[in-house]
Amino acid sequence: MSEVLTQAAGLLRRERLATATGLLFLAMTLPTLLGLALDGRTIGGVSVWLKPLKFQLSLAVHVLTVVLALSALDRKARRGRAAAVIVAVLLGAALFEAGWITLQGARGLPSHFATSPFDLAMYALMGIGATLLVLATALLGALILRHPAPGVPVLVGRAVAIGLLVSGVTGLVTGWAISTNDGAVVGGSGVAGPTIPLFGWSGTAGDLRVAHFVGLHAAQLLPLLGLVLSASRARGAPQVLAAAAVLWPAATLGLLLQALAGRPLIPLG
Repeated sequence: MSEVLTQAAGLLRRERLATATGLLFLAMTLPTLLGLALDGRTIGGVSVWLKPLKFQLSLAVHVLTVVLALSALDRKARRGRAAAVIVAVLLGAALFEAGWITLQGARGLPSHFATSPFDLAMYALMGIGATLLVLATALLGALILRHPAPGVPVLVGRAVAIGLLVSGVTGLVTGWAISTNDGAVVGGSGVAGPTIPLFGWSGTAGDLRVAHFVGLHAAQLLPLLGLVLSASRARGAPQVLAAAAVLWPAATLGLLLQALAGRPLIPLG
């Protein structure tokens, strides 16, 4: 495991553009937090700065995850055209998403489901950008499966690849569900109402963001499972990883169906 961590630390230094992009998103959270504390403007009863903050944090985690995931890709493939295109598309899409959502927060206007012709056009571009981002994530997972790095334990490499694949595919499906529903809330009056603290998910209606969150974070949690299984050297470790690879998207689908049925994850009255 120490070899993996050493290689990952080296990648954070070598993949300077991607690392800088992830750190930029983290840096953006500081003025956003200031806006959250001092700016009283709201959209739908929620601070105009809350959505920018969520996306900045989420994209920072995702981009830095991709940087670390490149350690599981064979060096020759990592320097190849396919990996370069995938990373470039992913970074470009992430920068556009974070930039536009933050700008709209500063303007006090919604970034999603906007109403003016210009904002609607930008929302459509955001949809294209988000689609490219999750597709690039899934393609990187497929590339790692095909060209695993020889110095990375097999279980870890597979877990990284599967995590990216599951994240990309389930992120695409759940993201489109939110878009075609014209919002994340299903049922009730169409508003979140009482929400689960920290996450902001509805406690009285179905909320498609639950499945979106769980699906996307397979990119972080399945590799962590792979690290634990590899360190344990347990005989059944490959079977456990295989089961997780099946159960994770199944759980995401279950949460998606629950939300589409109008049922909250945790009823709050």
